Amino acid sequence: MAFLGEEEEVPGRHAGETEGGGHEAIAAGSSPCASRTSSRGTKPASASGATTDMHVLSPLASPEQQVESGACIEDLDACFNNLVPLNMEISTAAGPEGANCIADFLEDKHIIVTGGSGLCAKVVIHKLLSVQPHIGSLSLVLRSSSKMTAEDRLEEIIESPLLQTLSMDQELLRSKFKAVEGDLVEDNLGIEESLRQDLQERTNIVFSCAASTDFDITYDDAIKINTLGAQKMVEFASTCSNLCSMVHVSAAYVNGHVSGLVDECTFAHNSIDVDYEIGLALGALESNVDAMERVELGTERARLHGWNNTYTFTKSMGEMLVTQMTEKHGLPLSILRPSIVTSALEDPLPGWIEGCRMADPIIMAYGQGKFSCFVSAR
Repeated sequence: MAFLGEEEEVPGRHAGETEGGGHEAIAAGSSPCASRTSSRGTKPASASGATTDMHVLSPLASPEQQVESGACIEDLDACFNNLVPLNMEISTAAGPEGANCIADFLEDKHIIVTGGSGLCAKVVIHKLLSVQPHIGSLSLVLRSSSKMTAEDRLEEIIESPLLQTLSMDQELLRSKFKAVEGDLVEDNLGIEESLRQDLQERTNIVFSCAASTDFDITYDDAIKINTLGAQKMVEFASTCSNLCSMVHVSAAYVNGHVSGLVDECTFAHNSIDVDYEIGLALGALESNVDAMERVELGTERARLHGWNNTYTFTKSMGEMLVTQMTEKHGLPLSILRPSIVTSALEDPLPGWIEGCRMADPIIMAYGQGKFSCFVSAR
């Protein structure tokens, strides 16, 4: 998984100076965030005239294309130690100084994470606590079911082998977490009103990690989770009075079928009418169209517009809505586009993985002696 790399200082520009030569004035003590300066990238104008700091990072443009970028991302630790809000003034020096800056920024921050029971979100949580054990709090939005409450899910996360590798006192570790019963497909994230208001007042950083990676999901379910769910997270972030940063986890394959050099920037597909696709998907559900037909509908729509499957198509539309909404509200946004996620090389545990996905079944079968060779094309 790749994380946002720190922005380089632009030669000849003073701290706080924007692309156009102006300055962003931040009153001392007016925000829980560190002092701010504009990012090097383009700052899109919102409908109200405000500007949004935005950065996109992904390791790949498509399964076939490696995106050229200014820095080589080699491992999770190196990436995470460079994670910064785009409008935060930092030292551009590599090494411990940069890592200390991140730790200082995260201290006492209140962070909300969606998709907390998923693999990527667990890695994010682990790295946050590794870098700064003294963060303010971690609120995890978790669904309840007839078999498991949100508290039960949180207990599973805390007891996972991943978090047990942290060199933290168990009482301190548990004190950092709060289970928030909610659901991205519901209005107001399905969070009870008084708790939602408390989160809106306290939250400094939002990590939007929830998604469905199922390739065979119905079109309406994929739209609800990957597209509308992403939009609802931005709507929530826009109500947080002390927000410093929003991080949206997208996917490396949201570009669809493209060739050549793909810029690391947000994109807009003018040929995609997102509202129409949402209406089409939800209309099929309301019309009681058979579930298998709704699965096929998603695949057909994805391939019609140039994507391989429903997952990448709905994630792409989700990123489009996130970009539009953050520009509208002037939010500090970072978009992460991880590629295929598989087991850990070394950190936090060699070979650590949850579930059996992607290349893991092949690796496991080879290790068990079920494969003696691999067939390849010359």
